[in-house]
Amino acid sequence: MTSIGIANAKTDGIRELDPFAFFSGHASAIRPLGGPDRGPDPKYGFHTLYSEFRPGPIVFTIRFHDFKVTTGELGIHLNAYVPASGNHATLVGALRRQMTEIAEGGSEVSLRINAVAGVTYAVFGYCPDYTDAEASAITITIEELGTEDVEIVPPEALEASRFGAAVERPSALVDNGPASFEDPVSQVMTLRQLEEPCYLDSIKALSSSMGTANLWSRAFILQALKRYGMLEAGAQGLALGDADGILAAAIMRQGCSVVTATPATEHDLTSFDPNLTPEDILRVQSSMRSLPLTELPPDLRGFDFLWSISIVDRAPIMNEFSAFIHDSMRVLRPGGLAVHVFGIVTAEGKYEADGLQPISRKAMERLALTLIARNHEIAQLNFGYGTGDDAPYFGLSPLSPAIETAPFGLIVRRNANGGRI
Repeated sequence: MTSIGIANAKTDGIRELDPFAFFSGHASAIRPLGGPDRGPDPKYGFHTLYSEFRPGPIVFTIRFHDFKVTTGELGIHLNAYVPASGNHATLVGALRRQMTEIAEGGSEVSLRINAVAGVTYAVFGYCPDYTDAEASAITITIEELGTEDVEIVPPEALEASRFGAAVERPSALVDNGPASFEDPVSQVMTLRQLEEPCYLDSIKALSSSMGTANLWSRAFILQALKRYGMLEAGAQGLALGDADGILAAAIMRQGCSVVTATPATEHDLTSFDPNLTPEDILRVQSSMRSLPLTELPPDLRGFDFLWSISIVDRAPIMNEFSAFIHDSMRVLRPGGLAVHVFGIVTAEGKYEADGLQPISRKAMERLALTLIARNHEIAQLNFGYGTGDDAPYFGLSPLSPAIETAPFGLIVRRNANGGRI
């Protein structure tokens, strides 16, 4: 991997990179730029060398001078590489735009990421289809916005998780058979699952007197993490909004480390499950971190698995649940596992009186397709069927008595190659 320690120029936190230094001499698809030689990839636009930047937020800006174009699309990848790690570069940022839109918008585009100490970064541009784009030059500048008190993310946070098993790629997106608790997929809660020996064993580990739906939600997450190989000593987990601590304590007993991210208002001893031991409470308390759950900070990275319970059932996340699910994948290592439990309804429709947009089956199917399009692995969807013990278990939503929802567990494994989020 070609790499340099510092970029070509630096002035007051702004650096400039040579857009054609990585493939020196190769002609660019944006004529007449680059070198005189025709390279092996006709889609190649530009590629900088790998450079290290000050830890913290950085903004890459790509400017096209004397830009003329009538057709074609531009793709930009921001790749991260840990020198001497033996690993491949990891995609940490990307965009695709019609080049006519770029020309109309001032002939420049910008991407922002959070730089990590010990990691180098490069900008790669490509034209996926034919383009007639012309420019007299391309300028790539990087503005370093890092501050002295920025929380440092270790380089290993970008490395693939060494835990977990692959999520089987299903032959169909939706399974219409009975849902199994022992071998979970992305599924709704049903009464039949509550009779399985595996479920009864799982709730013993939780030792909680909470309601049936809440207990199933926690048991499902525990079983999903176990089934997909994440409950191993040394694995690092992130709990999003799980304030009662019962599940975090059970997972930490398996030798995993956990960060519990909750709003500051939930850091309260009275919110812990009464069945927790003093030792469990101490462990969970020490794992807590006050975070805005609607916008996860960029330094939150490097987890092997994460889970959330009823976070999507809160306004305003319910109305932006797809964005929340996608954004939460960013905190995982490549190959990491996300398990989210939230309520779903049977039909589309807004509940105008409450200003809410509950998650429907169709919304779940749309989300699954967008996750698959980004090369994540999603466990097959199962919404239950019939009117008996295999039907969804509905109850009142915690947000509104006008809404009946059934708990649904979503299982997603992040792209093992660290691809686009």
